[in-house]
Amino acid sequence: MDTKTLNGLIGKMTKKQLMELIEVMVRFNSHAEQELLDYCRAHGFEDSQQLILEKQLENHWRSVYGLIEGSDTYGGCSEEDEAMVYDTIYMIMDLLKEGSLAWECRKKVLDEMLAFIGSDNSGFTDVLADCAVELCDTDIEQEYLADRLSVIGNNYYRGLATSFYRDLGRDEKYLKARKENLEYASDYLSLSDYYEERGRKEEALRWAWKGLEKCQGRLDELYQYLFKHYGGDEATLWKLYNRAKTKKRDVDAITELMYAHFKEKGDYLHQKDLLVELVRCCDSREVGKWYRTCKAELRPEDWSEHQTMLLDRVNEKNLSEYMKICLENNNKAEVLAYLEKQPAMNRWHHLDLNHCLSKELVNEYPDQIVALYLREMSVYIDQKNEKNYRHAVSVLKEIRQILRSHNKEAEWNKLYSKLLEEHKKKRLLLKIIDEKL
Repeated sequence: MDTKTLNGLIGKMTKKQLMELIEVMVRFNSHAEQELLDYCRAHGFEDSQQLILEKQLENHWRSVYGLIEGSDTYGGCSEEDEAMVYDTIYMIMDLLKEGSLAWECRKKVLDEMLAFIGSDNSGFTDVLADCAVELCDTDIEQEYLADRLSVIGNNYYRGLATSFYRDLGRDEKYLKARKENLEYASDYLSLSDYYEERGRKEEALRWAWKGLEKCQGRLDELYQYLFKHYGGDEATLWKLYNRAKTKKRDVDAITELMYAHFKEKGDYLHQKDLLVELVRCCDSREVGKWYRTCKAELRPEDWSEHQTMLLDRVNEKNLSEYMKICLENNNKAEVLAYLEKQPAMNRWHHLDLNHCLSKELVNEYPDQIVALYLREMSVYIDQKNEKNYRHAVSVLKEIRQILRSHNKEAEWNKLYSKLLEEHKKKRLLLKIIDEKL
């Protein structure tokens, strides 16, 4: 609607009539209310800035409340609704940085957010918790948030409440909330740190030891904490180590700490034994690293004694790493034999991802690698779709390169002609070959 038309319609209205018109528009259209608020902010109505911000906060929250409520009821929502909720929550957090809003206004929104944080079923719990923190400015407000979080939600948010209490110096509330929500190593360490800061080292150690007995999940942090305290007390370190082996909990973590301790001390015999043990007990992703560390640090006679056993452990834990070590040891025949015995299925290719193993064998075994690649190419062609055709053609290019680099041009020409004849009805495949080759 242009200015002339607007002037004809409302140009002679009184202020009271204009107010009534605006009231009707914003009452029945939330977008109109938002436009009005944006206009007032943009035109610098300074006396009304706090009121404007508060109304915008309410308006933004109201615009997504129903979406979050529905998502909380059904455990999710559409991508479009999800994007709208996130965008609006971020707008609210930006709005909170622009000025001081009355606690009554912020608390109303906060309480409704906390209800969704407590049910933890909307998919928006994390962003709502972030926003809840932004809604609280003063110590009293943060303590109010902590009081609510300490009795709702999951362990993480109860832990967040204890952090607020600790930062605010509410020791009694901190200890009560912390001791009622002890689950992971970090929870027990929080108590240990608290008591250590207050010079109560025995109490700090007591909670760390209790964590070893009670906590869920990994114990790495607790082992590190206790090692820091007992670094000069080897009897206690061995007690920790033997306890871990008996309990069979995170033996790799404490074995690594023991190894580092004796290496720093220059005690080779213990360093050697713990290194060998690390290859046995470590995570499969670490076994190659510890095998190579053994090779680098063990004396020649000790390496000779343990090498075969260590390599067997690598083979048991991580076949891919074992293959890499075989290549490092120039044991290429074993790698080739393993690749050749694999079935011609897509899944075997993961071990030889991007042909990382077979490329190391090409110079010594060109014919065998070409045979492997032909088998792989055939599997992908049989899938009969563009993506797999393109992969097959990329393998075909590697075959051509291998044969040409070994002066087997005639063999390549024969293979290529046979391929075109065999698949002459696969027009998409032939088109891709024509493009890429």
